[in-house]
Formats: sequence, C-alpha cells, structure tokens
Amino acid sequence: MELVQKQINDFIDAAIQHGECTEIGNSKLGNKFYKKIMMSSEVIKSSEKGKEVFLELMKHPNISVRLWSASFAYQNNPIEAEQVLQDIIGIKKSLVSFTAEITLNELKSGRLLM
Repeated sequence: MELVQKQINDFIDAAIQHGECTEIGNSKLGNKFYKKIMMSSEVIKSSEKGKEVFLELMKHPNISVRLWSASFAYQNNPIEAEQVLQDIIGIKKSLVSFTAEITLNELKSGRLLM
C-alpha cells in the first residue's frame, strides 16, 4: 500500500509539473514529467483501488491533475471523466484546456486508450 501511495504522490507531482511545462512551452522537460505520469499510472491502475484513485483525483484543485486523472478514468467512467474534461475545456487562455479538448476528442474516437 505504501508503494501505491508513493506512486499517487508522484503522479500528482508529475501532473502538476507537466501542466506548468505545457503552459510555458517547455516540451523537453514536459516529456520527462509525461514519462513519470505514465509510470506512476501503471502502478496505480494495477492496484486494488486504482479506479477509485483517478475518480478522486478528478476533484484535485490543480487543472493538470484533473486532466490526467480524467484521461485515465475515461474508460471506466466516461460520463464523469467527460464532464471534468469539458469543465477544463471551458477555461480560456490555457494550453492545458486546449490539451483537454484534444484529449477528449481522441478518447471519444477510440484513438487514445489510457
């Protein structure tokens, strides 16, 4: 359980950092945080409470944590995840909200499986 909690914390930290990199246009550093998000998410998804973790994190105060959590929750909870992504899309002047729009389109089309 301790390993999973560490991965949840790592996921949150990496998602926050990835969002900041997205906003300032630092894709090189953002890609490093992307890899951390993906590694942490694999451990979280394989845990007993994996699905619940992403649902809970969709309420996180950070927009990027919500975006990534909704992306991972979409397959099992499409209605709730889509609502979170739509809320993020509604935030103007944010590259993270633009990313949410693309993510939602790709999830709905089946081209993106998380």
